[in-house]
Amino acid sequence: VPDINLGAHCVTPRDCQFMDHCWEQKKIPAVSVFSIPGLRDKKWELYNKGYINIQDIPSEELNEKQQICLQALKTNKRFIDADKIKKELSSWKFPLAFLDFETINPAIPRYVGTGPFTQVPFQFSVHILKSLDAELTHHEFLHADASDPRLSLIAALIKSCGEEGSVVAYFGKFESSVIQGLEDFAPQFKEALRGIRERIVDPLPLIREAVYDKAFGDSYSIKSVGPAILGDEFSYKNMQVGDGGAAQRSFEELINPSASATRKNELKSALLDYCKKDTRVMVGLVNWLYKFN
Repeated sequence: VPDINLGAHCVTPRDCQFMDHCWEQKKIPAVSVFSIPGLRDKKWELYNKGYINIQDIPSEELNEKQQICLQALKTNKRFIDADKIKKELSSWKFPLAFLDFETINPAIPRYVGTGPFTQVPFQFSVHILKSLDAELTHHEFLHADASDPRLSLIAALIKSCGEEGSVVAYFGKFESSVIQGLEDFAPQFKEALRGIRERIVDPLPLIREAVYDKAFGDSYSIKSVGPAILGDEFSYKNMQVGDGGAAQRSFEELINPSASATRKNELKSALLDYCKKDTRVMVGLVNWLYKFN
């Protein structure tokens, strides 16, 4: 095995499949300079200076947010800025509609009006919470054949999201861009779709600014934040479909005419479980945030 030091080549253009092996060979601890979120290229600068262990990293090398994360990692105490949480949530309006899309983006355009890698939604999950004390309701949509899913999805989406309240989407820029694409595709629904898009609120920037837990590591993805805050019940481990890439592959298999009826039913169930999980985790996180409101 060549003796190559760790560096940006480990993660660019994508994570190397030998990362676990190399981290073990270099004796990188479970919590290290690589655990601090937002460092980007700075982590390699610190690593090359010999600042690997959390206890050795000088705080003056970091910005204010990174210093907060460093302190949380050192003390194993969760950071919470209740004032920031309260201020942000004061602008959210009930009923809350928790929205998540799954999309396909084929290199070779498949649907009329699309180009290479255009994100086309084929599935969504919406949980509705009318108040903090109300019973949670759920709506879902999954296109299951090779035809263009967009018109059917649009009708279901407008009905599911309603016309009032905030629409909660984790990394809401993505959901917003998907809806913008639907507006361009179907201008007859532009007003209703724009109404949904303009109501989007995003818990991700709030959590980045106001919350940090050691279990996040260097990631604020919902798959890291959810189980860290809410417990293992909200983990994505051992799910048949457990991430967006798996959802895309499962959808491709689902619409393949050669797939058996049994396999199609298995895939439908796995896809619905995954998308529903995303919005259910969002509900749990937002309920937790409202404890500080």
